[in-house]
Amino acid sequence: MEKIILLLLMFVCCNSFSQDTAGRKTNQIRFKAFGGWRMDGKKISIKNFKNEIYKVPAAIPAYTKSEKNIKIGYVCAITGSILTLLGQPVRDIGSPRFGKNNTAFKIGGIIFIGTAVYLIFRSNKQLKQAVRIHNESQPLLY
Repeated sequence: MEKIILLLLMFVCCNSFSQDTAGRKTNQIRFKAFGGWRMDGKKISIKNFKNEIYKVPAAIPAYTKSEKNIKIGYVCAITGSILTLLGQPVRDIGSPRFGKNNTAFKIGGIIFIGTAVYLIFRSNKQLKQAVRIHNESQPLLY
């Protein structure tokens, strides 16, 4: 099991460092693994990134879906964490439910955390789609 997890982590790291070498156009937005968003080789802030995306009207719907999904994903992650913590066995000796598990809380927590993971990955996919639309709309200046 540990070898599989290590292999998956190595695969994710290798994919995060891969680059698009199709061509070097101007005003292209790229993501570097530990450097954040870059445009023309310079690091840009999130505010400037958002401004660049909003310059292309076709990329706005994908970007807004990405923002919406990431917010809902974080809310689901927090809710799932709280439900998982509430699912601990009852430790109060005076309680009639002493030692019993709260399985409904655990199941709800797992469902919420699973939904959060799905929405966060979906948000990343939509953000990449918005960047792709932005990059394709730029003029072909080399």
